[in-house]
Amino acid sequence: MRIKKTEVGFTDNIIIGRYGLIITLDNDGLAVSNVDLVQQSVHYSLIVLKGKHLLKQRYDISDFIKKIKKKNDNINIQIESDGFYQPVGLNNIDNIVFIITPLMKGTELPLGKRINYKALSWFMEVGAYFKFYIDSIDELDEAEMLINSVGIKKDKVFFVSKENNLEFVITSAIDNNCNVTIDIKDMFKQEEEVIE
Repeated sequence: MRIKKTEVGFTDNIIIGRYGLIITLDNDGLAVSNVDLVQQSVHYSLIVLKGKHLLKQRYDISDFIKKIKKKNDNINIQIESDGFYQPVGLNNIDNIVFIITPLMKGTELPLGKRINYKALSWFMEVGAYFKFYIDSIDELDEAEMLINSVGIKKDKVFFVSKENNLEFVITSAIDNNCNVTIDIKDMFKQEEEVIE
């Protein structure tokens, strides 16, 4: 896989405060063999995979997860993605949690470059959590449209604000029977261990 960095720390996305190895993938990152990555990862109880469009590397990710599960079947895997790409070969593997944060209008990308309804439907079917950044009525409207068109269960939906607009987020969550979360990326930061 192509990796930007690895770090030991706490989860900070919906499932908050779990300790494990966090692997940030990047298509321009350093190529690391799955065998080496498994050796580095096998003793943790949780592995978090995240990064921009990380599921572009879906075949390598699938191979890594299958290899690490052979070494430690009890290991938990958390995959954080924008939901544009669907993984492969992970349907029958236990202890995988997906956290999907679809790209919203504010990214200024055209809809076809940021939303893949087929992939979002697959994530919904496997019980993924969905996090929507909503700081405006437009973003809330788009989140509601995605939730309804994909059929996402409300108990799997979390609203959050980049601008710390908690009143808007809480009111929107109550009105839509959804959950809220906070963006705490800096709260649990640890020293980074970079792969060389």
